[in-house]
Amino acid sequence: MKTLSTLTIAAVLIIMSTVCMADEIFFFWYGSTPDSVSWAPFDWEEQGRASGFTTSVEAGEFFNHTPDAEDEINLNRSLVFGLDSMGNIGAHHPTVLPGGVGTVSLWVYFDIFGYAMDDSVNTVYLSVQPGSDLVKDSFIGIELPFNGSNFRVVSSENPSGADGAAIKEDDWNHFMFFDNGSETKVLINNEEASVTLPSGGNLWYINIVDGRVQSDGSITDGESVETWYFDDILCTSQIASGIEFIDAPLTSNSVTIDGEINADEIAGANSQYWDGTSPERPGVHTQFYGQWALPTEEDLNATVYLQNDGTNLYISIDVVDDIVFIGESASWWEEDSTEIYIDHDNSRTPNTSDQISIRADNGVGNGGDFADWLTIDSKVKSGDIGWQVEAMVNMAARELSQDQTYGFDISINDSDGENEAGYQGAQEWLYASYEYAYSNETYWGNIRILSEATKVLNWDIY
Repeated sequence: MKTLSTLTIAAVLIIMSTVCMADEIFFFWYGSTPDSVSWAPFDWEEQGRASGFTTSVEAGEFFNHTPDAEDEINLNRSLVFGLDSMGNIGAHHPTVLPGGVGTVSLWVYFDIFGYAMDDSVNTVYLSVQPGSDLVKDSFIGIELPFNGSNFRVVSSENPSGADGAAIKEDDWNHFMFFDNGSETKVLINNEEASVTLPSGGNLWYINIVDGRVQSDGSITDGESVETWYFDDILCTSQIASGIEFIDAPLTSNSVTIDGEINADEIAGANSQYWDGTSPERPGVHTQFYGQWALPTEEDLNATVYLQNDGTNLYISIDVVDDIVFIGESASWWEEDSTEIYIDHDNSRTPNTSDQISIRADNGVGNGGDFADWLTIDSKVKSGDIGWQVEAMVNMAARELSQDQTYGFDISINDSDGENEAGYQGAQEWLYASYEYAYSNETYWGNIRILSEATKVLNWDIY
């Protein structure tokens, strides 16, 4: 282990500073539960649905630490291992940093109250593979040993690891993993660890595990009642996410909004295919229930067709789904359904949005909320192999104009019918990110409504 020079530390930590927030944030968790699939419990051993999220961790003033809210004294529903959340095995989140380049920063608090068995640990891993396969490929991690005085850094190239910085007891400790595309390094309380991962450029998953993960996927050396609290997790990258512009060219097609797409209706329209088989956009996979894993192309894919006639914007979506499930839940997002997002004033506000939704069979969503400017219909395809959606937006009524750019995205909810009541299944976004994208316009892509029939490159954003 060595101590970084002041200049080096400043260069690394500036990524997290306010002045560099132009770096894209790919995941954040500030003292609250990430309600998206983001955090899915590992389905290992006897864990079941135990997630490690406590309903409330009443903390004293000594827990007063969160960079986003300095007066916060509650670790409200934070991820916990130990006495406050017995039986938790682990949780993970796919950060999807472009090319693996960027930083993962988090804080952990060590509460020495309790007791521990010898050699027991918690571990924070960054790995190329999720779940029980995380140690079968490139990984780097920080072990949090009980009854130990130092953190220990391990990697796929050095699984036995080496001691890192000293553990601060009854206090917050800061971890930072940073990858420059050629190697991954670890900073603990501003000290650089000697163990690195030279491969670099990995698409990381964050894994927080009660114990050590073995090559067969089992977990050993866990089950301690001494408590660690995990909070304020932030993933950023200076590389663009791939959020793109998609054009809606001018056509003269006659489109009937009946949930059935035919070739004449989409002639000359611009099309975009996506699925969730890769963490690169377009196509971002989100999972709210069950063991997180990238799906197959056969599980769910979609093609959107975009066009306008100067009066209306037409959005046609052809969804291929191996299992079409439509139940009787009042929550349409827990069943097969489609969502369309249009930031009509291009305000990019983080907490308001139009969420147009419709079930696969044209059942209740919230499309009716926008009846003064929207006509929408959907229909399950013959053979139950998916569904199609057709939407028509009155441009004048929604204050949309040709030769203008607006925030835009589409997501598809995929439920195969096995979800527990009250749990959403999986979701495929066209461009958006994982965390609360349904209500955050800043995560969406862009649509350009063209006044001509051909796609235009390098269009200015108005």
